[in-house]
Amino acid sequence: MIGELALIIIALAVVAFVVFLIPLIFEIKKTLERFNLFMDRTEGQLLPTMEELRGTLNNMKAITEDVESVTHNVREISTVLEDTTKTLYGVRDFLYNIQKETNATIAGLREGFKTGLMVFIKNLTTKGGG
Repeated sequence: MIGELALIIIALAVVAFVVFLIPLIFEIKKTLERFNLFMDRTEGQLLPTMEELRGTLNNMKAITEDVESVTHNVREISTVLEDTTKTLYGVRDFLYNIQKETNATIAGLREGFKTGLMVFIKNLTTKGGG
């Protein structure tokens, strides 16, 4: 008798479980349908956004390439300016050295002319007058 009673209790528990499980399965099915609907809507809205994002990325790529080109040109200009500056410093140093040499030569010539003139005058006065 206890075995039959246990069997009846188990049978009732299985029936109660099935009765509870059937609505749960229907709720899970409805939830999955709503989730699929949500995913379809999201995908429909996401595709245009992704296309717009691709366009934006392409624009950014073009801008980046333009900036790289300008940067390259600025580097070239900077290099040319640096070379020009070095050349101008060289020309300045060259002209400064020429000026120093010219000034020294002129000073030497002036002193030589002055000394020569004084010797000439002294010789004139000494020989011619004496």
